[in-house]
Amino acid sequence: MHSSILGYALLTLPLAFFSSPLIIGASLFLQGLPLIAWAVVSRTLWQTVVPEEYRGRISSIFLLLGAGMAPVGLLLGGFAADLIGLRGVFLVSGIGLLLMYAFAHRGLNFVAREAKARLKVPATSS
Repeated sequence: MHSSILGYALLTLPLAFFSSPLIIGASLFLQGLPLIAWAVVSRTLWQTVVPEEYRGRISSIFLLLGAGMAPVGLLLGGFAADLIGLRGVFLVSGIGLLLMYAFAHRGLNFVAREAKARLKVPATSS
């Protein structure tokens, strides 16, 4: 789960520095792979950890944040591109994602430990 978030953040940065359609296309393709991993792991995690009576609520929050906020992000991204340019948007996004990962890393470790405890998975060093 950690690596998928970090991979997505790192693969945003080439979009700020390259103009080659081949490099941009490859970066966007590769950026989609961590999203698949994130979707599978996160959904499995909340289906395992969240009590059954709350799963519908959690699912609706996932849908709201995932699909409902996309238009807001597109609107803000358009305004930002007008101000700092498209490359600037990708650079700020990449750095912002890396900072979010750094701050969330500790919380993600807690969630992983909690899930392992509930699933009774043997602890591994990470």
